[in-house]
Amino acid sequence: AQASALYKQLSADGLGASLMYRDSLEVIPGVAGMIQCFSNLARAKSFASRLITLPVHCYVQEMHLHKIMQRVNSICS
Repeated sequence: AQASALYKQLSADGLGASLMYRDSLEVIPGVAGMIQCFSNLARAKSFASRLITLPVHCYVQEMHLHKIMQRVNSICS
């Protein structure tokens, strides 16, 4: 729930957050046939459901980082 709320707020603020890795590897098209799974991957699925990627490109400025930190602190603390 926190990841979803944080993503929505960061996206609304135009801060470049992404839900790029929403699934574990065994269900991503094009990857499933390239890996072997030896368990149900419950931890990987849990992690993927909570992962938000943040921008790290050269155009991210200090003001963006402060806004991201404010949003993370307000939603996740």
